[in-house]
Amino acid sequence: MKAEGTSHSHIYVGVLLSRNHHHIFYAGGKTARLYREMILWGKKKDIVIFFFHPLDIAWRRKKIKGITLNKNDRWVSKYFDFPLIIYNRLSYRSDEKKAYIQNILKKLAHENIFIFNTRFLNKWEIYQTLKDYPHIAPFLPRTSLFSKSALRDFTSLYNDVFLKPQNNSRGKGIIKITKHPYQNGFIFACADQKPLRWIPCHSYKDLYLKLRKYILYPKSYLLQEGIRLARYKGRVFDLRTQIQKDGNGEWTLTGIGVRVAHPERFVTHIPNGGKAASLEEVISLVWGREKLKNIKTDITFLCDHVPQILEKDLNLNLAILSLDIGVDEEGSTYILEVNSKPASFDEEHIRQKHLELLTDYFIFAANSISKRKAC
Repeated sequence: MKAEGTSHSHIYVGVLLSRNHHHIFYAGGKTARLYREMILWGKKKDIVIFFFHPLDIAWRRKKIKGITLNKNDRWVSKYFDFPLIIYNRLSYRSDEKKAYIQNILKKLAHENIFIFNTRFLNKWEIYQTLKDYPHIAPFLPRTSLFSKSALRDFTSLYNDVFLKPQNNSRGKGIIKITKHPYQNGFIFACADQKPLRWIPCHSYKDLYLKLRKYILYPKSYLLQEGIRLARYKGRVFDLRTQIQKDGNGEWTLTGIGVRVAHPERFVTHIPNGGKAASLEEVISLVWGREKLKNIKTDITFLCDHVPQILEKDLNLNLAILSLDIGVDEEGSTYILEVNSKPASFDEEHIRQKHLELLTDYFIFAANSISKRKAC
């Protein structure tokens, strides 16, 4: 597909963004830098990448007003023909659920445009899907929909329990419940609170009533068995693993990052005070290098199976996933989260590998489309 005034030999890719992000490009900053890197990787491979919002589509003209870099490395807005490929990078679930955006996605699909990263994933559907596979189930913390009886069950069985919104990510809305360290009852805290405040509850009934003050829509929450995460220098940590399709359309490991929680917090996300650390340094200090091999073996196994299961069973067209992996005090690994719209990694080598694989996949997808049209 060809943009106005350009050659037919290029592959054109539109990246669908949430809301109107035009100001981000011209203001600069981290997000604009990441978009610039993607475009420059594309240019190396004759791929023209532009960014657009759902309302930037001129349906009658079959054009999209997108933003890209010009020859002078400046952001410009111009009209493009409908591209061969659209990468769904809508970053807000609330946007993706809107009726007009769902309608736009359907209309684009009817134009025979290849759209990948279909939608956000729901924590409950992920658990329900993966638990039915005997080779994956041991990696899953026990999980249940939130209810009064489930809360009683989980708090009687486990020292720690996490209450998570089904449709949030990056640690938002998570509540940790733990048995009171000095007396009967429980304490709980909300990850979003700054500073963190532990609320005492003298009984199960008291716990349930106080939690309901923090949960507006209880049916949208899950209970998850608390894994006693290993600690690095006294802080809990987890592993951020990204997997994506390569130039052959095969799932491959992009990289593994470590996120270490702030000393006073129980989630590791950087907005909550977490920090990045070296995988080799952390694992070697906690257990030694032999355990590093075992953990990498587990992660490779999960990367080989989880994406394919989710694509097949949920009828999705994915190309990028991130898995948050928890490692307990004995060194066993668990899937804590799966995200189909992962944030960019801070680690330079992982981010560059991501862009290399992503642009290779654009070429694979374009070639696959051409072959289908030729048949």
